[in-house]
Amino acid sequence: MSLYQKMIKLFVSSKTFSKIKSESSEWYFKCDCGNEFSIWDTGGIRYKAKGNPIKAARCTKCNKVAVRKSYKR
Repeated sequence: MSLYQKMIKLFVSSKTFSKIKSESSEWYFKCDCGNEFSIWDTGGIRYKAKGNPIKAARCTKCNKVAVRKSYKR
């Protein structure tokens, strides 16, 4: 868990945190190497969100940082 995720965990109930974790795990990035990885795996949180924002993210497989469009599976 990232520092950001740990801080959020301190301020919300365990029930809300589990909802945040499960919803963040449904949002993904896709790398040019073909790897798909969730926002939660990169240390981020996406809860009660809409749209497909573009963010910089590091691939969990090839370690390449690039601007990627997020999407919900």
